[in-house]
Amino acid sequence: MQTARINLLAALAVLFLATGLNQEAAAQAGIVVKAVTEAVELAAKKSGRILSPVAKAGMEKALCKAAMEYGDNVLLAAREGGVELLEAGAKYGDDVWQLCSKVPGSARCLALAPETLLPLAKRIGPDVLLLETKAPGLAARAVHNFGDDGIHALVKSGNPADMGRLIGYAERAESDHARKLLLNGYLERGSKFLNSIDWKIVMAGGLSTAMITAAYKTSDGIQTGLVEVARNKPEVFQKTVNDVISPVAAPVKIFLIALGCLLLYPLAVISWRLAARFRGPGRNTEKKDEKI
Repeated sequence: MQTARINLLAALAVLFLATGLNQEAAAQAGIVVKAVTEAVELAAKKSGRILSPVAKAGMEKALCKAAMEYGDNVLLAAREGGVELLEAGAKYGDDVWQLCSKVPGSARCLALAPETLLPLAKRIGPDVLLLETKAPGLAARAVHNFGDDGIHALVKSGNPADMGRLIGYAERAESDHARKLLLNGYLERGSKFLNSIDWKIVMAGGLSTAMITAAYKTSDGIQTGLVEVARNKPEVFQKTVNDVISPVAAPVKIFLIALGCLLLYPLAVISWRLAARFRGPGRNTEKKDEKI
C-alpha cells in the first residue's frame, strides 16, 4: 500500500512539473494525494466494496488526474458517487468528470446509470443531471415526453414532488400535442393544475386534450372549465359531472328522504284523524238504523 502511494505521489509530482508549475506547487502534491486517497476510500465505503491494492492505486491515479483538470468538485463527486462513478470514469472518460465537476450532487445518479444519463447530458447539458438529482429515475422519461426544452423548463420552474405525477399523466396522453398542453399548463399553474386532473379518469381511459383544457380552466375557475368541456367534449363533461356529484348525491338524497318523512308524517296523522272524524257519524247512524 505504501508503494502505491509513493507511485501516486511521484506521478502527481511529474504531472505538476509537466504542466509548468513551480516546485512549491509540486511540494503540495502530498496534500492532494491524501485527499485523493481519502476520496477513494470513502467511495469504496459508499458502495460497500473492498478494493484490492492494485485497483485502489489505479483509481487514485485516475482520480488525481481528473481532480487536477476539473477541480476539487471531482473529489466531492467521487465520495458521493462511489466506486461505480470511478468505474464509469474509467469506461466513459473525461465526460463523466466534466459533468460531475459542474453538478457534484448528481454523482450517485450518474454513477448508477451512466449509459442512460451521459448521452442525454452531453446533448442537453447539466440540467438533465439536475432534474435527475431532484427526481431520481425520472430524467430520461421527462426527456422522452417533453423533449430537450422541457427539461430546462422543469429544472427552472418544476416542483420535484410533482414530477412523478406529471410524467405519469404525460405517458398516458393521447398525443404529442396533449403532452405539450400538459407541460404548458403545469408550468403556468403548477400543482394546482395537476390537482384539477382526475387521476382515476386518466388511469381508466388516458389523458385527452379536452381534459387538459378543462383542468387548465378549472384551475382558474371551475365554471369556465365545465363550460369549455361541455362545449368541446360532451361525453367527458357528463362523466366529470357524475364523478363530481356522485360522492355528494347519495348523502343529499338520504337527507331529503328523511326530511320528507318528517314533514309528511304530521300531515298524514292529521289527514287520518280528519278522515276518521268525518267517517264517524256515518257509522253511528248506520248502527242506530240497525237497532230501529
